[in-house]
Parts: sequence; C-alpha cells; structure tokens
Amino acid sequence: MNLMDIKWSPDSRFLFTRASDRLSSDFGSEFFNYMICKVDTKTGEVQTVTQSEEDENHKINRFIHSIDCSADGKSIFYVAEDWRKEKKCLLIQRELQTGLEKTLYSDSSQDRFHVISRSPDGKYLALTESSENHGRIIKIIPTGGGETRELLNFKPDTGFIPYCAWTNDGNHVLFTKPKKDLTELWSVPISEGEPQKLGFRKGRLGFNQGRIYHLTVHPYKPYVAFSSYSQQDPEIWMIKNFLPEDTKGKGGQREKK
Repeated sequence: MNLMDIKWSPDSRFLFTRASDRLSSDFGSEFFNYMICKVDTKTGEVQTVTQSEEDENHKINRFIHSIDCSADGKSIFYVAEDWRKEKKCLLIQRELQTGLEKTLYSDSSQDRFHVISRSPDGKYLALTESSENHGRIIKIIPTGGGETRELLNFKPDTGFIPYCAWTNDGNHVLFTKPKKDLTELWSVPISEGEPQKLGFRKGRLGFNQGRIYHLTVHPYKPYVAFSSYSQQDPEIWMIKNFLPEDTKGKGGQREKK
C-alpha cells in the first residue's frame, strides 16, 4: 500500500491519509484501489473512510487527488477524478460519522489535477487547478456554500503541479510556481494586493535538489515545511519567518531536516 498526503485532525487524535493499493495487473497495466484512511494515533487502528468503486469491467472509476480535514474534525474534504462517462473532477465533503457526502465544486475538464488546503478558520478551501490548456488557477471555495472565486491565474513553464497552503492568520495563500529547472515559493493575499515571490527557490537538477511538494504551515508560528524529491534521497525542509513583510530579498531562514 502506498500512503500520500497525511493530514492531522484538529485535536491531533487521528491522522488521515490517501492511499492506493495494487489490485491486479492485466496485460502490463496495473489497477489500483484508491482510498482515504483514518488512523487512530493512540491505538494504531486503521479505518477506511471511503474508497474507489469498480465498474462492470472491474476497473477503478475514481482517483483521489487531495484531502484535508474540516476545522471541527467532523468531515473530510477530498478531490476525486471520476473516470466514468462524464469524467468530472469533484470537490467533496464527507461527514465522518454518517458517511453522507455533498459536492462543493465540480469541473468537467478531465485533464486537471486539484490540490486543496483548508483555511485556519475552516470557512474556505483554496484549490489549485492544473491544465495544459488553461494554465494554473487558484480558487477560493466557501465550505458552507456560496460563490467560488478565482484568486490567481498564471501560465507555468512546465507541467509540474502547484501546491498551496494558507498562512496561519488566514490572510495569504502560499503556492508553488514550477519553472523549467526550479520551483519558486510565492504568496498571494486573499483580499487586495499582488502576488509576491518569496526568496526561497528549489532546483530540479543536481545533488539533493528537487521539486517542492506538500506545503504545510505551522498553526501558530511563521514556519512553512515541505517535502522535496531529488535524484538522491527525499528531503523535508522548513523555512522560518517566510511571510512577505519579513522576507523581502532574504527568503527566510532555512533548515533541512
């Protein structure tokens, strides 16, 4: 089983992760079951929250892209790419106790990859859309219902996927901007103001250099952490004092773990 995108519950009692499990191989093609799992940090018990379904040909019809937990810990948000006839990307909220689901956002473009991040107050989700035809888009989606608005749209230099995360004050969304040989870290305010490039960049080629993945921000301090895959070993990085007003030309204090 492959584990991806680990998220804490607000009370730190549980971990949520999306996972994939190899089912079978047919004429050189592998088939996987995609699922969201809930892990009890005290007992180690693992529960399946939801998983893909098989069609009449025993092929998986849904891929889970990204997950996050609601601020009250009662729901899980996830993005699913539906591989059936309509081929939609869906942003879904699932109640953990009842299993009831509702769609918060849908997109019929089948070539998009979505990454989500919940705001600290739980009222919004930041969502990144990636498409070779439409560029890279960051949208703000209310969790309680309401109008979705576009926060940013930019053209990338490469096909790599942008990741995003809220600052702990809820006033900015951090995002990665992939370029040909490196990834830049940017910040955009959710109200008024222009996007600002932070000083830190991560290269793609060379020893211990790789792309920026899976941004996460400390809930109380101005620290951001991310993973980086390279030609050698995976790395985990942490940047202190990354906020725009503190990082003009400096890029913050960096530590590699």
